[in-house]
Amino acid sequence: MKAHDVVNKIDSLYILYSNQQKNLANMQKIEWLNKELVQIEKRIEEFEDYFEDFTLKNKSNDLSIDLKKSINAINKIKGISNTNQSQHSKCILSGKRQFINAK
Repeated sequence: MKAHDVVNKIDSLYILYSNQQKNLANMQKIEWLNKELVQIEKRIEEFEDYFEDFTLKNKSNDLSIDLKKSINAINKIKGISNTNQSQHSKCILSGKRQFINAK
């Protein structure tokens, strides 16, 4: 029976060690995710500030129209045709709406 007790003790220690390693790995993942979350929140705040400043600067409260005008101006500088420009604007505006609706 003594060998059986030794094997059970080793088994218990191994399970305890394995659980501690899993907990450590999970804690490291949580720490990394929390850091990423802080950075993402900061970027979202920067975007919100940008749009708020843009709205105040241009004295407008319709960001969709303002964004479309900005996209058109950028596309003119880039030399994108009107057809591509319209498609590009719609794509960006739909992404913006999804972002705003997600709030």
